Amino acid sequence: MAVTREKILKDLLIEIDDICRQNNMKYTLTGKIGRYIYEKHMFPSRFYHLTIAMTDGDIERLIEIVNSSDNNKRSVEYILNNKKAKDLSIRYFNNETTLINIKELFEHNNYGIFIKIKPISKFPNKVKRKNLKLAKTILKGSQKRLRSCKFSRFIPVLLLKIFMFFVRHSNYRKILHKYNKRLTFFNKIEDLYNEERFKIGFSTFKKSKKKNIYFTDVDINDEHINHRFMISPLIVNKDIEKVKSKATIVFSEMVDTSVPFNDYMNDETIKQLTNIQKSWDDYIRIVTKANNVTKVIHDTWNIYLMTVDLLKLKKFYNKKRIRKIEKYYKNKDYKGYKKEMRNYLKYRRKYNKNKFIDISALEEIIVEAKKVFN
Repeated sequence: MAVTREKILKDLLIEIDDICRQNNMKYTLTGKIGRYIYEKHMFPSRFYHLTIAMTDGDIERLIEIVNSSDNNKRSVEYILNNKKAKDLSIRYFNNETTLINIKELFEHNNYGIFIKIKPISKFPNKVKRKNLKLAKTILKGSQKRLRSCKFSRFIPVLLLKIFMFFVRHSNYRKILHKYNKRLTFFNKIEDLYNEERFKIGFSTFKKSKKKNIYFTDVDINDEHINHRFMISPLIVNKDIEKVKSKATIVFSEMVDTSVPFNDYMNDETIKQLTNIQKSWDDYIRIVTKANNVTKVIHDTWNIYLMTVDLLKLKKFYNKKRIRKIEKYYKNKDYKGYKKEMRNYLKYRRKYNKNKFIDISALEEIIVEAKKVFN
């Protein structure tokens, strides 16, 4: 019976957990899967990726431990040992498997099934954040990304791109790694307790007075696994923002849980994958256009609805009703005022992002009522 992708990911996670416990290091599961495990004390029935977060100091110790190990079946890939690196993420690989994502073709040295490790980073000031973002943009390096930059960023990005050309890509990766470390480095998890804010990827987290909310152990008890993993309630319980519906992009993956990726990476396979990637790029262009059209239609429909509702409101809130509302707040009758203003305030909140055209007479009443009702 073939080993499942989920089983391989669980085994990789157990290995990382054992290394961390033996060497006084900490990690936490993140995202929706992390939250599911924290709440249910079990893994989802199906999942295809696992992401954990660690401090930079613990990540460096993990890399040193894996690199010094005699186990050739495992490896770590990061910005300093991956010449094709496009970001600062770290991956812990099973070298005896294959996972080739068409989107990431030719961006890695290793194409096995992996666990992604995100650094827990300091939150630098606004200027330093902008500089770091520019430096990372250069590493990604596509002409499309350069053209998409705002004019205020275009010149700095272009100059950095020229700088990278002269210092060479390998040296630029080292410079970026050092610069990122200087701005965002955490050595141990205890360093988080004194920070007002910290980051994992694009998410920002605020300081908590409860130290046990940073990391806790969660027991997993199901048919196939009986183990204890580290999870941060502070991180997994963060509210996940709702994303507007978009045309879906499905990334094509080639997966084999029993054959090493090196057995696949011959000239014929690479040629086929290159042709697939070209078709994938064409598909992305179509989907991007579809998303742009969807956004225009969505915004236009919202403006139409807002206009219809505004006309209804203007008709409803005539001079007679406005005088009635004025009496409510002048007589300090909060219940009557709230009841009369309910519709207007509801639509005002609903269309706030669409630059709602307010009724000036009612806006003046709201200002005065706030003073009365505090």
